[in-house]
Amino acid sequence: MITPRTTFLPFVLLLVAVLNPAAARETKVGDLTLIHPHAFATIGRAGTGAVFLTIRNSGVEDRLIGVESSDAVRAELHTHIHDNGRMMMREVEGITIPAKGEAALQPGGDHIMLMGLKGPLVVDHVHDLVLIFRDAGRAPVEFVIEKR
Repeated sequence: MITPRTTFLPFVLLLVAVLNPAAARETKVGDLTLIHPHAFATIGRAGTGAVFLTIRNSGVEDRLIGVESSDAVRAELHTHIHDNGRMMMREVEGITIPAKGEAALQPGGDHIMLMGLKGPLVVDHVHDLVLIFRDAGRAPVEFVIEKR
């Protein structure tokens, strides 16, 4: 049965995707879906930035083992740890994406760290990144810069 509600909701979702392309950004690589890759704008001449996204896995366990960026001197996988009451970032060798599950790379947790940025991260600009997975291989992805 067609009602105003059933015709209105798809229209709203389409409008959100058109007006906010970052919200609709997804990339598939094998059984993995890379959802909403983004970073926050840098302030001044900041030399570092962090990239966040959700990695959804419809298959068997995989592992994010590396990252490459032409926008930074170095790109690493990082996590936050609590050490003697202080929150600190540490590089990690990989991030597991469980079978039929997901890994959220987000502020205060696992994330991609860009060090030695070659320029500022400016709102609405799109940058390239290559994620390297143990099983799925190399996955080129675009990430958009958002306001903090």
